[in-house]
Amino acid sequence: RGEEHPLRVGELRPGATPAIDLEKHTNGQDADDVPGVYIPTGDPVLWTYNVTNTGNVTLTHVTLTDDNGTPADPADDYVCVIGTLAADAVDDTTCGQSGTAMAGQYTNTGSVTGTPPGGLPDPSDSDPSAYFGASPGLDLEKHTNGQDADAEPGPYIPVGDPLQRTYAVTNTGNVTLTNVTVTDDVLGAICTLATLAPEATRTCTAEGTATAGQYANLGSVTGRPPGELSNVTDSDAGHYYGAAPAIDLEKHINGQDADDVSGVCKTTGDPVLWTYTVTNTGNV
Repeated sequence: RGEEHPLRVGELRPGATPAIDLEKHTNGQDADDVPGVYIPTGDPVLWTYNVTNTGNVTLTHVTLTDDNGTPADPADDYVCVIGTLAADAVDDTTCGQSGTAMAGQYTNTGSVTGTPPGGLPDPSDSDPSAYFGASPGLDLEKHTNGQDADAEPGPYIPVGDPLQRTYAVTNTGNVTLTNVTVTDDVLGAICTLATLAPEATRTCTAEGTATAGQYANLGSVTGRPPGELSNVTDSDAGHYYGAAPAIDLEKHINGQDADDVSGVCKTTGDPVLWTYTVTNTGNV
C-alpha cells in the first residue's frame, strides 16, 4: 500500500494524448485557400512540410503522403517516411517536393500519420495548399479615325477635320488585372480601368482636330496582376497625315499674264503661244 508500481512494457500512464500537426507551404506561403500563391507559369514551385508531434508521447512510423493534385489516383502520390518523432518535436527538413508551375488553378493536399505506443489510435492530420499558375498579359491596339495606323503616313485627314483616337485594351492573360492605365506620349493620361478580367476588352477614346503634316504618337498601357507578380505592359503607335491639298494654275499668252479682258495686243496673223504653269501649293 502507498507504493508506486513500475509500468510494464507497452503500458502507458493515464492521460496519454497522441496528436500530430501538419503545416504545408507553397513557396514559403501557407496557402490553404484557393487561389493560393500566384506563381508565374513555368516558374519553380517548392512544397515544404512542417510536421509537429503535438501530443505527449513519442510517435513511430511517422509517414507523410501528398496526393500530388490527383486525390483519385494514389499511384502518383508522394510518400515520405519521417520515422520516429518525440513529443513536441518538429520535423521540417525530411520531406519536400519541387516542381514547375502549370497554368491555372492547382491544389494538392498533404497528410501525415504516426503510431503511438500501447495500441492507441493513430493520430493524423492533413493540410491543403494551392497556387495559381499565372500568365498575365496585355494588348493595346491604337486606331486613328478607325484605322490601325502603326506606320507612317497613316490615314490622310484634312487639316481641321475631327480626329478620334481609340485605345482598345485586352487582357490576354489568365488573371484579373487592376489599375489598368492608358497613357499617350503626346496627349498624356487617357484613362484608368479599375479592373480588367481575362479575355475582356475595354476601349478608351481621345478627341482632337487634325493639324498639318505628319503626326505620330505612342499609346501605352500598364496593368497590375494579383499577388507579387510584376506589372504587365504593352504599347502601340499611331499616325496620321494632316492633309492640305491645293493647286495653282498660271496661264500666260506670249509670256504675259493676261488675266484681264484687254489681254495682249497682237497684229492679226502673228503667232500666239499659250503656256500653263501648274504648281502644287499643298502638302501632299
